Amino acid sequence: MFIAFTLLCITSIYGSGFDPPTGVTPPFGVVPGIVPFGVSRPFTLLRESPIQTRILASTTAVVYNCITVYKTTGLDIFTKKEPIVRADNDTIDTYGNDNTTALCAIWANLILINYILPDANEALIQQYDDLGFDSSLTEIDPTVAACDITDSTCLEAAAVARNYEPEILGSIVAYQAIDFLENDGWNAQGLLKRDTDGGSSSSSSSSSSSSSSSSSSSSSSSSSEDDDISSELGVCTANCRPFSDITGYEPEIGDFDRWQPLEEDNGIGFFYKYDHVVPHVGFTGRTYYTPRSTLKDRSSSDPGYDYDDETELVIERMEDLATNDTQKMIVEFFDNKIAVGGAVLFSLGA
Repeated sequence: MFIAFTLLCITSIYGSGFDPPTGVTPPFGVVPGIVPFGVSRPFTLLRESPIQTRILASTTAVVYNCITVYKTTGLDIFTKKEPIVRADNDTIDTYGNDNTTALCAIWANLILINYILPDANEALIQQYDDLGFDSSLTEIDPTVAACDITDSTCLEAAAVARNYEPEILGSIVAYQAIDFLENDGWNAQGLLKRDTDGGSSSSSSSSSSSSSSSSSSSSSSSSSEDDDISSELGVCTANCRPFSDITGYEPEIGDFDRWQPLEEDNGIGFFYKYDHVVPHVGFTGRTYYTPRSTLKDRSSSDPGYDYDDETELVIERMEDLATNDTQKMIVEFFDNKIAVGGAVLFSLGA
């Protein structure tokens, strides 16, 4: 069942309606929370762990929202409010089952993966074609794309015109997810850059500030740092670098009370030091599940760590690790978040 659902999640483009494509037999909605590994997995593994997490969190979020739009209750995972479009009661009464929500998630994730993991497209399209699916429908539906993401009347009309079918609601769910990702502080498209960086950019008092203000609007409060960063942002117009930093942070080399860039090598003579993996999102980052106000109110008791002792313990463990091949393999496995996640899911399904 897991394999069947995974294949569907990454390959099922078949046309409108509430029925699965010919040759695909329900039930395939038995595990609607599993995000698509399969063909997209090796491309996800090419990313650093935070980006892997972002991809998996995004694909899982649209699965959740597809469940929500076919239920009479439940809140949107991004806004924590009523979904901007929800199927009408007749549709929910007739088709509000696991198979329908799974189909919606299949559509949404296909569109989302096309956006968030574009290097997987060729492999995905080949998989669609091999299974006899229409491999061309990986974009947001034109009637949905014509609407502003906040225009519920326009989006509702697009959904009604297609009878709230999974294809159209999946497209709306994906549209919303992509809008969230474009304003989540990660600068995944590399479109925002500091004007002081040099290179090709244009002033963006409207475009970049709207992105930053949209991102920070979900926070409980704004900061002066937000304003300082926003005033220095421009829009990249050439040679844009995905996930590039927009804060201008520079490490304090030699100050060991602060973060120091890690030096690594590839084992064959190439040495390098880390700059950053993804941008610092403390100013513009948006939370998925827990509001910032809730996070800020949380506290815990002082654990009473003796950091000198803890440092010595780390050094001792590293000395043991240097000659322990078994532990090296364990570290390598658990450093692969996708492998760990897959192992947990398979053990739960066993």
